[in-house]
Amino acid sequence: MKSAIVVWTALAALPLFAQTSPDQVATILKSSCGPCHLGSQAAGKLQLNGLAALVNGGASGPAVRPGDSQHSQLFLRISAADSSIRMPPTGKPLTAEQIRTIKDWIDTGAPGLIDFAADIQPILRANCYACHSGAQPKGQLRLHLLSGLRKGGVSGPVITPGKSTESRLVHRIEGTGGEQRMPLKGQPLKIEEIARIRSWIDAGARLPEGTETSAAPMEKHWAYKKPIRPQVPEVKHLSLVSNPIDAFLLAKLEQHNLTFSPPASKETLIRRVSLDLIGLPPTPAEVQAFVDDSRTDAYERLVDHLLASPHYGERWARPWLDLARYADTNGYEADHRRTMWKFRDWVIDAFNRDMPFDQFSIEQIRATCFRMRLKARKSPLAFIAIHSSTKRAASTKTRAILRCWLTV
Repeated sequence: MKSAIVVWTALAALPLFAQTSPDQVATILKSSCGPCHLGSQAAGKLQLNGLAALVNGGASGPAVRPGDSQHSQLFLRISAADSSIRMPPTGKPLTAEQIRTIKDWIDTGAPGLIDFAADIQPILRANCYACHSGAQPKGQLRLHLLSGLRKGGVSGPVITPGKSTESRLVHRIEGTGGEQRMPLKGQPLKIEEIARIRSWIDAGARLPEGTETSAAPMEKHWAYKKPIRPQVPEVKHLSLVSNPIDAFLLAKLEQHNLTFSPPASKETLIRRVSLDLIGLPPTPAEVQAFVDDSRTDAYERLVDHLLASPHYGERWARPWLDLARYADTNGYEADHRRTMWKFRDWVIDAFNRDMPFDQFSIEQIRATCFRMRLKARKSPLAFIAIHSSTKRAASTKTRAILRCWLTV
């Protein structure tokens, strides 16, 4: 106890937070710690061949926690009053001035300990840039840009300078705090790489000054943008415009000194709209009936007739069934037949009844997530049964749900 009082009294007598350079610290460590912590037989597996080695530490973990000398093994060992644990174990202890120099260096963030360009950027480049760089980074998180590191992505900042335990970047690379580990499809970061990133953040997450290539502003997904009705553009040949859509098309054509093609014949019109709406060509009788119809709303009547056809649901259910991976067999190596037509017919009927999309979605998601026992609505349950129960298929099913409802 008396020895501790002597040490702390001596430390208190020194100037508070003296200007400490990394070179001063490196010199002290080399002269006092080098004999035991250099070479292939370094004590405690702590190699002090540079300041960066303090981050990796040895068998007891990192030797320095930037900004927190009281929880840094290096400071605790060199300032220990108990000679059995104080370092260096032999020879003269560090002087009070040397201890204070190291303490101040740690408490001011251990400048020079971690260099972003040399120690952090290579880790990010090797493990994160594949998904979080370029024009369309995942989550709008651009880790290849300094501004991206500072700002974060759509979920907010990923770095809290000085607090690695509160930084989402650390949570993601460790898979802690309820976060999924990153990189998703790659090998986990090494323990020493995570320790280096932690130390860099605890030291204030210093980034180099200077300019960088500007990035395109982050844009929200179209589904989260409020629709805004655009102003109908003015055109030179107003007589060619029969609806607002015509105005937009004609305005763009007129910029290039072009105009609409001549109106299609009735035979061409009925063939186009039939293939679009029901996926089938018109019969000769239907073509003749449309050609002979001289009413001004003949085309509108034709469209209403096709929308009321049961073939309409068959035509427009196909894209959804493709997204949901509908098939009459279960795929994979066995490829056994199964009864899935009820789900197919339910989707077709939903389109023919013009079921609102929210109801269409809710019934399938509810059935998929909760397997509710519905009586009149059993068919939506087939969405989850489309995929087999294997782990691989579960992942496929998840991707199908994302494609269907989140347009990912």
